[in-house]
Amino acid sequence: PYRGTFMHTSFLKWWLLFVLQAIFLGVFIFFDGINYILKNDRTFLCFIVTFVWLFSSALIGKNIFKQQKTENYLWFAADSCITIGMIGTVLGFILMLGESLVQIDPSNTASMKTAISEMAKGMSTALLTTLTGLFANLFLRSQLELQEKLISDEAQQ
Repeated sequence: PYRGTFMHTSFLKWWLLFVLQAIFLGVFIFFDGINYILKNDRTFLCFIVTFVWLFSSALIGKNIFKQQKTENYLWFAADSCITIGMIGTVLGFILMLGESLVQIDPSNTASMKTAISEMAKGMSTALLTTLTGLFANLFLRSQLELQEKLISDEAQQ
């Protein structure tokens, strides 16, 4: 391909993949996903993972546009999304088991409801951060694999 063109084929392939991922995120936001996360992720790690995905995606797009090799720190960022998600899982379980079990009085229905509610919030944090980390990792790895394929294809030409 002519290297001087603004929208070369490789960049357009990446752009399509990124837009599909952004549409997935947009559908989640459309169905009140941000409020759901604000209510259920007490650590707010989902927003950090989303920021890592967005920032890393922009760097991958820049590298593809400039036809540069994949940077190792971008692979690290993709793996870090899972790690941050797992940290959120552990924190969610700590929140679930820490505070809620101290105040349980089996004879008091109101305290049982409060304890179960607190446990549910901790479990929500655990599962939301895990899911967000997994999706961000999947999205970034798919972009990075595409970048590696496109660069190897261009090197063979």
